[in-house]
Amino acid sequence: MKNYFINSFVQNHFATVRYTIHVENEHSETVNSTFVLPIPKDTFIANFSAIIDGVEYAGEMVLNENISTEDNGTNTQNALTAQVRKRLIDDPKRNIFEIDLTLAADKETTFIVTYYEQLIRKGSHYKQRLIVEPGQLVDTLLVNAIFLEDQGFETFSYMLPMANDFHDASSDLASLLETPTKRSLLYQLSRDQQLAASNQGVAGEVIITYDLNYTQGAGMVDVKDEYFVHYFTPSGLKPIDKNILFVLDTSGSMAGIKIQQLRESMLTILDNLNPDDNFNILRFESNTSTLFDYPVEANLTNIEEAMILVRDTIKAGGGTAINDALLEAIISLKALPNKSRRAQLIFFLTDGGATVGVTSRKKILQNVKSENDGSISIYCLGFGINSDDKFLKELTKENRGIYAKIPEDT
Repeated sequence: MKNYFINSFVQNHFATVRYTIHVENEHSETVNSTFVLPIPKDTFIANFSAIIDGVEYAGEMVLNENISTEDNGTNTQNALTAQVRKRLIDDPKRNIFEIDLTLAADKETTFIVTYYEQLIRKGSHYKQRLIVEPGQLVDTLLVNAIFLEDQGFETFSYMLPMANDFHDASSDLASLLETPTKRSLLYQLSRDQQLAASNQGVAGEVIITYDLNYTQGAGMVDVKDEYFVHYFTPSGLKPIDKNILFVLDTSGSMAGIKIQQLRESMLTILDNLNPDDNFNILRFESNTSTLFDYPVEANLTNIEEAMILVRDTIKAGGGTAINDALLEAIISLKALPNKSRRAQLIFFLTDGGATVGVTSRKKILQNVKSENDGSISIYCLGFGINSDDKFLKELTKENRGIYAKIPEDT
């Protein structure tokens, strides 16, 4: 494999993604190879073709159970035999396609695989995943992603393969160009840059998240030929009922102004709860404890009991068992019998520094992601000038939430 290109074009949340792979046989004899191409699960393969000597030949994709010994795939003048098959795997996020090649001596070919994807707004944003896994070092690796949204962008961020941070502007390895209705992201690595990351080449995903400006009350109508699509984000509707679990860090690191701010924040939040919501409070330091056995109605009696707890009994002390607290919170919400009829939310109030049990930020993120089945959104309030903003931002990004920092002078 010489070059590995991904070109993505998204217009009004509809993506057309094209993989272009250049392969060359520099040997004096025929070579058999298999290339693996993973793509996101909810996509539609539109085209597979091969270009040889300037001529494009259409290919055919088959499920692996439909392959027979007589099936020779795409055969072009004995220069190339290619077969693309879908591997049956139990993976909720991706499909795997295998490209079997028989490439004649001293021949070069270009494979093109195109798929369509309708991006769906979940939580508070749209997300696109571009899987970048050539499986080896290549001369040039390039991802070019263009987004056109007539409503304009409210937010836009991206994370590169083998990285842990999202960016909302150009970074060391990627450039981002912006206009009110367009974003252009270019990620390109030379062979040396790939080698610096891994001697096996790049393996990961370019993840793009964004949301739009919803200033048009009637939404937006997109017309093409005799078809139209009406996009709208309605306002003024009754809020969905929620189960809310407040996870409060009362460890020693929260002493002083931070625990005072936590109390004040919680008293304000409790005073503004929707009467149709259910809520509970989980406190943690080295250990955990809950106010109620399960989320209760946000009525005056329960809110007053919660306010007494927050105002009179919360004090800072002990270690910080973030991993245990978050996992207990997720497990308790997942166990609720009526969870399917309510939104599940965790509000995590902390300075973000784990000192007890699992303390690795990466491991905590992995554990939370593994336990959360995607039905629970995690929102964070970070306290103090030394709050672990990077960790808390990543936690909310991976769990469909929002992070806000509370300055000490607030």
